[in-house]
Amino acid sequence: MEEAILPMEWLKNVGDEGLIELGRILAKNCKNLKKLEINCFGWKKLTNKGLEKFAQEICENLSQLEHLMLNFGACGKITGEGIIVLGRKIGEGLPGLEGLSLDFSRTVEDSADFDEDFMKKFSDGLLPGLKELQFLEMNFSGCPKIGNQGLEYLVSGIKEYQKDLNVLVLSFKSCTGITLSTKNKMYKKLAHIPAVDLA
Repeated sequence: MEEAILPMEWLKNVGDEGLIELGRILAKNCKNLKKLEINCFGWKKLTNKGLEKFAQEICENLSQLEHLMLNFGACGKITGEGIIVLGRKIGEGLPGLEGLSLDFSRTVEDSADFDEDFMKKFSDGLLPGLKELQFLEMNFSGCPKIGNQGLEYLVSGIKEYQKDLNVLVLSFKSCTGITLSTKNKMYKKLAHIPAVDLA
């Protein structure tokens, strides 16, 4: 099997053990997987523990992955710390990725530690190892503590490491600390990428 698309957003009551077991199954039986899409939107019971162990299984055992889509939007118990670990494991374990889509959108109430420091640590862990990326999409909507500095740091990392990127989509809806003038500056900084959308 080279492709696995798992739309599981309807499994609202699944928690850490369910995601960890899914990671183990994929790691054991799908080592030649090229494309993996997993939608866990709204899994309210999922925590950093499950996310980090799942990431470890995937990133240590599915080294052939070329396209990865993970949706952990509205998973309110997952904190910035867990996302930082996920980013680092992807960056270190999946250097051959050509396409990456990550959704961490959340409500304002669940975004307390998604701030400028989070963006720096997340970018430093994820971006340097993914030099083959051609498509990158990330959603941080609902995180008002991410401001201009966080966006600038992320964009600087992308410009430095993602030289072959053709499509970049970054969503920051309700991130009220990011100004239109800064977005316009970032568009200019990313002029080498054919298609850019900073929503």
